[in-house]
Amino acid sequence: MPSPDAEIVRKVLTIYVDGGKGFQATANDANAIPLRFRDRTGRRVPFDKSSVRSIVSNVLVYLGYIPTVRSKDMTLPDNLDTSHSLVDQMIEIYHARKGQIEPIITRSLAERVLATRLQRRELRIVRPRRIFILTPILYCAACGSEMRGQTHRNKPWYKHKTLSCTPGQGQHAAEELEHKVLSLFQGLKLPPGLIDIIRGKVIERLEKRPENEGVKQTLDHLHRKLNRLKELYLEGDMNREEYKARKATIQTQIAEWEAKLGPVDYDIEGILAKLNTLAEMLAQGTQEQQKRAINAAFERIEVGLDGEIKKAVPKPWFQPLFHDLAAALRGDLKCPQGNSNPCRHLERVVS
Repeated sequence: MPSPDAEIVRKVLTIYVDGGKGFQATANDANAIPLRFRDRTGRRVPFDKSSVRSIVSNVLVYLGYIPTVRSKDMTLPDNLDTSHSLVDQMIEIYHARKGQIEPIITRSLAERVLATRLQRRELRIVRPRRIFILTPILYCAACGSEMRGQTHRNKPWYKHKTLSCTPGQGQHAAEELEHKVLSLFQGLKLPPGLIDIIRGKVIERLEKRPENEGVKQTLDHLHRKLNRLKELYLEGDMNREEYKARKATIQTQIAEWEAKLGPVDYDIEGILAKLNTLAEMLAQGTQEQQKRAINAAFERIEVGLDGEIKKAVPKPWFQPLFHDLAAALRGDLKCPQGNSNPCRHLERVVS
């Protein structure tokens, strides 16, 4: 049926071909004039990406032809010949027949619209996908619901996956929230001597197991021998070669007896290396690398309605380390940043 909005259609298509822009940019330019279109209820509303896409896809209809498929299914085939009429090729491909209504756009405008669509497709003008580094481990601290990253009006947000538990609240600007999580690791550097302290705590935990009582006694004896050996060497009662040989023998025995204590909670050196790598990745990595690092380290992060981080649950492989780090912070560690003990950067992460 003829439409009183034919002039608006012509103006939108002209904006599209003259500007060489995408659907959203065309909608923005049309709204700025301002132009409006009628929705299904007949109300005049601003244009959006979807409405411009619908108009651009309907050029054959506006030219007075009735295709055999829906307008949104009339994609541009790969074998179009740009040396011939694009309109004629689309009419033939989609078996369109001439309708009984006069065209509301010119054939020249229809050709230009199809040429612009083809040019933009060949240039592959697409917006880069926004990576939400806290998806899918972010949850609402108020109701426990999962929160997902999504873009709304060209801005990234974290919102409830379903309806918000508190209407009007519970959505957070993605960049601000991600900055709060990443800032936890800003400047993180493991203090010197931390590996030895944590190794001692792991061994101590193993030795406390009832079945390891005999092993502990043997290890205590070997460590006393090692200390006595060092005293003999320092007192000059033993030369360097003999000291090194006997020391290596005792250290081998200690390693063998420590192995009998059973498996440790975690690989100390390996996990502390991961923590250093994690800090570096979160500070300097790409969004994809930051997302992998956060998801590898944490099981769950909870954010309150006020946008503040309320809780962070480490992955199972990380939990024993965090327990030992908390204990190590109460010891005599020297902070690499020069702060007073305990080291504030590491304390912030553990807490």
